[in-house]
Amino acid sequence: MKVGDLVRHKHRTLHGQGLIIEMPVESGPFSGDPDRCMIMWYCHENVTYQSLDLRYIEVISEAS
Repeated sequence: MKVGDLVRHKHRTLHGQGLIIEMPVESGPFSGDPDRCMIMWYCHENVTYQSLDLRYIEVISEAS
């Protein structure tokens, strides 16, 4: 996985799709953790940002 990949949650607990915007996370409690990334989620016409562990997301479309 890398910045720019389009992703979704593996277990569908988060609906919609997301775009990886930071990897690893640059700020907050998980700053520098290589197993986490910051994702911009689009769901139900809302955009939110969330830090998630890589094991919970899967790539839908890779960035070129």
